[in-house]
Amino acid sequence: MNTANALIGFWLAIAAASATLIGWAIVAGRKKISEKAIGVALIIAALAMLYVSFTQLIPQAFDNDLSNIDLIIWLGLGFFIVVLLRYLGDSFSDLDSLKSSALLVAAAVTAHNLPEGAATIATTVQDLSAGITTSIAIAIHNIPEGLAIAAAALAAGFTKKKALIFVLVAAAAEMLGSLVVLVDVQVLNQLVIAKLLTVVAGIMIALSVIELLPHGYAQFRTKGEPTH
Repeated sequence: MNTANALIGFWLAIAAASATLIGWAIVAGRKKISEKAIGVALIIAALAMLYVSFTQLIPQAFDNDLSNIDLIIWLGLGFFIVVLLRYLGDSFSDLDSLKSSALLVAAAVTAHNLPEGAATIATTVQDLSAGITTSIAIAIHNIPEGLAIAAAALAAGFTKKKALIFVLVAAAAEMLGSLVVLVDVQVLNQLVIAKLLTVVAGIMIALSVIELLPHGYAQFRTKGEPTH
């Protein structure tokens, strides 16, 4: 294990995870947010999650020799998790639909960030330049993830401070994932990470199709007062 590279990878992962806060800042920076603006933000967040799933997470699974059958199974598992959580939320929770969606989005991004943080440091251990490139790419797509969490939270009626807490938890998960690998770089190999990220891709696809796009369209069509 290259200790120097591992430490660099850890700090790169911290920096990439911190970029999630930029997404929150974009949404929270406005004093008044109209229903249409929140709807647009939800739609953009959904498209960003779909983009990340189909251009990064799923291709990474193929790069790590995940078979087509395994890919379908892990994607299906992720999709099923969202459907199950939505059913349980509707059956046993007093939260309204938007609040449930906001919590599901926050949980999905948090779950996604655990292996993502591990991937950053694991890549850096193998090749420093590749680790830097990976961290930059992750930082860039963490911005719309932070936006997705914040937009969903505000649309559900949560305050900006609570939305910030959700975003901080998601960012902390990525830092935790990198810390686990820093302690033992062999704990997660690339194939395991690929399987985890494929499950998350299924979760993100389901969230986008079932939750974000419908709610985003509904918010966009709503004629109401700006949200503070």
